Amino acid sequence: MRLLLSTPCRSQKPLFGIDNRRCSPYVHEKPTAYPNFQEASAMTHEMPVVEIIGKDTFQWLSKEFNKETRLKDIPDEILNSIASVDITIRNYAKDRNSIISIALITFAYKMTNAIQQAHLGPKDILLLKVLAKKENLRREDRSESQHTILNAPVYELITGEVGERIRKMRTMNSPI
Repeated sequence: MRLLLSTPCRSQKPLFGIDNRRCSPYVHEKPTAYPNFQEASAMTHEMPVVEIIGKDTFQWLSKEFNKETRLKDIPDEILNSIASVDITIRNYAKDRNSIISIALITFAYKMTNAIQQAHLGPKDILLLKVLAKKENLRREDRSESQHTILNAPVYELITGEVGERIRKMRTMNSPI
């Protein structure tokens, strides 16, 4: 899977060598898919996102993240990156933590064959940030989650009913 980041329309210069054919601060997918991580990591010159988020993070996303993955299964490093995303910025391409969040969201959408809508991307990032913060608090307390919804698969939280409700709401980072 090749992830593409876009910059605002007024600048058509590639950002960090990343293809910017679309005008959105959100990640888009190109229908090119790599059958396995080894092939994808061997082509990092074509996948600058792997260089930005790190091979270990990309490897976890491409190999370990699946339909059974729960919040408790996400590695601490990735969870901390997601929880520390600055949702007030408008250009997510400049923030490594945002790119990690966008990559996880992209993989979640890919699992359901759903289409990401770029204008709703900030709301997906906000949802993922809130979920990550909640999971970090749970890990600090070392207790089981009292909310059964947090035990649902991550992809389902993002692309399912919870995600739909968040995407329909007005939020501080996306009033649409």
